[in-house]
Amino acid sequence: MINLKINSGLALKLNLKNLELIFGNDIASRKALVRNASEMKDVLLGKNEQMQEGIYYMYRGLSRINDCDKIQRNSLRYDVTVIASGFLGEEFVKTFGHYHSNSYPEVYEILWGEALCILQKSAVEDPLKIEDVILIRAKAKEKIVIPPGYGHILINPSVNLPLVSANWISVKLESDYSIYKKAKGAAYFVTNNDGEFDFIKNNSYKNLPDIRVMHSIPSIEEFGISFDKPIYNILETAEKLDFLNNPGKYNFDNCFLADKRAFSAIPL
Repeated sequence: MINLKINSGLALKLNLKNLELIFGNDIASRKALVRNASEMKDVLLGKNEQMQEGIYYMYRGLSRINDCDKIQRNSLRYDVTVIASGFLGEEFVKTFGHYHSNSYPEVYEILWGEALCILQKSAVEDPLKIEDVILIRAKAKEKIVIPPGYGHILINPSVNLPLVSANWISVKLESDYSIYKKAKGAAYFVTNNDGEFDFIKNNSYKNLPDIRVMHSIPSIEEFGISFDKPIYNILETAEKLDFLNNPGKYNFDNCFLADKRAFSAIPL
């Protein structure tokens, strides 16, 4: 059993045996939406012979019971996702990948484990033409801002430990999976090469740029983001989360810095 309270700010625990969340009495609990391996066949590098059930679990709309009205008034939603360890064929377990309607942003937080996040930006005239690819490697307590216009996937680069992430989004946002489905995956596939990452270009896209390896800024005061506090606690000053509903009022250029550590050996 993993206690997620310190990192999330909520009374949450993770059952490592079945990857289910256990909620405290003050939490408005939700049933998980489950993504099975069979649903991932359209976005994989190769065939997945294992076809295991339940590769990731999405708990949408979590909150403290006393916060439900405040979250609703601010047009927000807080989610927690649990991603299993291991492989889907040649790749590490990953999410399907999606873009956001009307270029709404998002903020992620790693609650437990380690994540790779691949962000990609499509050209306006052709969604299969990619203008930018960013790789972020993040560990527990670190945050990742998804800027407007970027699609993204989360990858669990562990063979035996789950990944738990949380996020804030606008309720106005709709997820668009169609580009990832059409292209059969993200801009790059990530596989294991003797303890190091291999990044394999997805040739369904056009003129793929090289990956920009970046890391998140530890503190973004304007958004209320800090590695030192859970993103759920930003709700105390909910106006800081306005960037999720009104991205046109904000500058997202300084969310990342260049980083080299993402190419280091993975924890096997």
